[in-house]
Amino acid sequence: MKIKMKKKLLVIVALGLFNVLQLNAQTISTFENLSLATDTFWDGSNQSGGFASGNAYFPNFWDTAWGGYWSTGWALSTKYDTTTAPSDFYTQLYSCKEDSAYISKTFAIGTIDAKVKLTGNAIGKVVDGFYITNSTYAFNSMKLGDFLGKKFGGVSGNDPDWFKLVVYKYYQGSLSTNDSVEFYLADFRFSTNSQDYIVDSWTWVDLKSLGNCDSLSFVLSSSDNNIVGMNTPGYFCIDNFTTTDSPLSYSKVEQPVFALYPNPTNGLFTVKGKLKIDQIFVRTVFGKIIFSDSTVSSETIDLTAFDAGVYLVEIISEGKSTIQKMYKF
Repeated sequence: MKIKMKKKLLVIVALGLFNVLQLNAQTISTFENLSLATDTFWDGSNQSGGFASGNAYFPNFWDTAWGGYWSTGWALSTKYDTTTAPSDFYTQLYSCKEDSAYISKTFAIGTIDAKVKLTGNAIGKVVDGFYITNSTYAFNSMKLGDFLGKKFGGVSGNDPDWFKLVVYKYYQGSLSTNDSVEFYLADFRFSTNSQDYIVDSWTWVDLKSLGNCDSLSFVLSSSDNNIVGMNTPGYFCIDNFTTTDSPLSYSKVEQPVFALYPNPTNGLFTVKGKLKIDQIFVRTVFGKIIFSDSTVSSETIDLTAFDAGVYLVEIISEGKSTIQKMYKF
């Protein structure tokens, strides 16, 4: 299921476009402070090592081998390309599939194992999220296939292909592999081909479920691989990276006092514990609430109408909150 979110921040209309917008203790990295000219890109060839915007630093590594190339981390761009001939893939490496940046003209491009280091008031605090879409290069490769990457879905359209980004957090110097947010840039695993999609517009990725963090790690994976790595071009575009600049507002329960079963589930599952549930929410990994209830001792929840995947179950009891993952197959 592809979710398109095109919210317009009216305050921007009144105040204009700024590198950092601060509202309700939020800081938004719009990348406009880099003063990148229209229809150009920055790839790190000056070996500066990265760039800062808002309360975040985006590392870049320029490899000097074979004449030099952008190897890992982040690049910047103001290039949008929805019409170039699909065969001209390499000219689209720094282009965004959407026809404009989410708010301002500049966006960042991430590749495999990109990282973001929080700075200033954002260090050790919650990250709100960011907008994401595919690069034109990756989109066309998945849509049509190229000399290396396959056409997603295959000839029949039934191949269960996917292209996924997973965001992990670092907190107090440690990488937490248990705290992560998944986002599918393309997903062809549905039983009905009409539900298959490749993201081509700005979509919000909610990271609040990660809790407090110091840095983020962005890891790409694909169903299309060879012995070296992915055949799918490992690039994605982000805009309006938003930090909350405040810590988690409630205490997390260190050990789960509520059981979710069965997990994984084919649709129905039960939440039960010794304590009364003040509130319960079920969210998609995008942050959209699909179920909520209050003041219960146990709850049976039905996800049969929703797609297979990971859902976040948040239970608030006695002023404390615990978040557990529910896997639906």
